[in-house]
Amino acid sequence: MQALEVKRLSGATIIIVNVYDRGQQGGSGERLAQWVNWEAITRHSQVIIAGDMNAHSQMWNGRVTSRRNAPFWENLISDHSLVVWNSEEVIRVGGNNHSIIDLTFSSPGVELNWSIDSKEATGSDHEVTMWEILGATPNSRDSSKEVMGWDISG
Repeated sequence: MQALEVKRLSGATIIIVNVYDRGQQGGSGERLAQWVNWEAITRHSQVIIAGDMNAHSQMWNGRVTSRRNAPFWENLISDHSLVVWNSEEVIRVGGNNHSIIDLTFSSPGVELNWSIDSKEATGSDHEVTMWEILGATPNSRDSSKEVMGWDISG
């Protein structure tokens, strides 16, 4: 996991979490993603969680035939009212199933332009997932400030 806190000019922050959940560690039965303090991350009003969750669920793939490694992610989405941005487009190519395992979630109020770019070569069996932050409702502590945009100059 990799988490970044990005500050906008207004002082509001958005947390972006990059995930690669490769599965269980040792004999604990827990997935690596369960070791993260998600309560601390999701208490922020603006969060984006994106990456390879290696999980199959009808919550984000209506065509899935076998549910696998999904309960943790399903519960995180439900418990924190996260928005799933994935479409029904295949993310992982090859194999015999309609695979959507690279996922993008956000807090309510964060608006993304989300797409898959199947023309970009990745050297992987995963398609390129692209997203752009279009807007976000200001944090409650910043609601009196005007949102000016992102400072990427430094």
